[in-house]
Amino acid sequence: MMKIKYHISQKTEINREIVFKRIGFELDKRGYIIFDVSENCTEFKNKFWLLTTRGEYFGKVDGGKFLISPEKDTKVNFYFYASSWREISLIFFLIISSFIQDYHILFFIPFVLIMFFLRIINVKSTANEIMRNILKETN
Repeated sequence: MMKIKYHISQKTEINREIVFKRIGFELDKRGYIIFDVSENCTEFKNKFWLLTTRGEYFGKVDGGKFLISPEKDTKVNFYFYASSWREISLIFFLIISSFIQDYHILFFIPFVLIMFFLRIINVKSTANEIMRNILKETN
């Protein structure tokens, strides 16, 4: 399965324990599955087979992990990915269909690619929003 991986890193003055609690809260609120929690790391994934609307699909990070440095100035590293298996499967289906039916079906491939690139942009935006929500200063 092809994964497109990204990384966001940011320092904060917020206590590590509070950052861990916020990570868990934010991921739970967005419907992700947290499958591994250790002293410095929280790993999560999207509910893969859950039926969602197209808007939710376009805005979801497929999985990732948060690594938190043990130093006094807390550095939060957010590694996340977007999977491209659905788009690759659809393009493969269109190619096979073009052999069976008509070659005009191939004209849909550019639209699939455009939607994939728009999804990648939206996933990056969602990841930045998750990071902002975790590291926001509250008074």
